[in-house]
Amino acid sequence: MRSVWRAYVMQRSTVPGTTYLFIIPSFTDNPGMAGYMPLKSNYGFLTPQATTRDAAHELSHVPEAMQGASPWRSSCI
Repeated sequence: MRSVWRAYVMQRSTVPGTTYLFIIPSFTDNPGMAGYMPLKSNYGFLTPQATTRDAAHELSHVPEAMQGASPWRSSCI
């Protein structure tokens, strides 16, 4: 999956602080998995079967969200 991210970065310019989610056909290591985002990264992967809840879960791994800087944090307290 890192190869997908590397290829994207080599072909396009990225915006610092922006999170990128890629839709991929499936995960070969775990076909039942709906999403994956490495901890402390700004990119992740979802399958076409992923729900909005799956996407929200993966976005919760974004470093800014983990530090409490999420724009949703103030509305959750």
